[in-house]
Amino acid sequence: MELVMDMYKGFRGDRLKSMRLKKDLSLDKCAELLGTNKSTLSRIENNKKPVDSEMFSSILELLGGTADYYMGRVEDPYITHSEYIDEIKKYHLIGGDMFAPDKLEELSQERFEALLKFARDQYRLNELEKELKENKDR
Repeated sequence: MELVMDMYKGFRGDRLKSMRLKKDLSLDKCAELLGTNKSTLSRIENNKKPVDSEMFSSILELLGGTADYYMGRVEDPYITHSEYIDEIKKYHLIGGDMFAPDKLEELSQERFEALLKFARDQYRLNELEKELKENKDR
């Protein structure tokens, strides 16, 4: 049980606030829908109060997004960390062992995002080069 509770220590209140605002919910209305009060929700958004599993589940249900987003593991609110890894694996041929799952798990979020952007850019560049070559060969 303690292991599960530790998971929520990394909860990012700023992301809760961002998602609340995207849904155009006031602090009062969001608190009401989550079954809490304005003060408690404000403290959660400002990382002054930890989130328990029941509240976390309610937040996910009300505001959407993934748990990985609220925990700071990904920047896109609608994609999981494992989906990021799956996307990176598509580009395995570009980076070889650099994209091995154990190596990806060790990366900080910032480096992971940079690597994913690099892989996408390299993949697009490769596709453009192929297209140019095909057009030239015609």
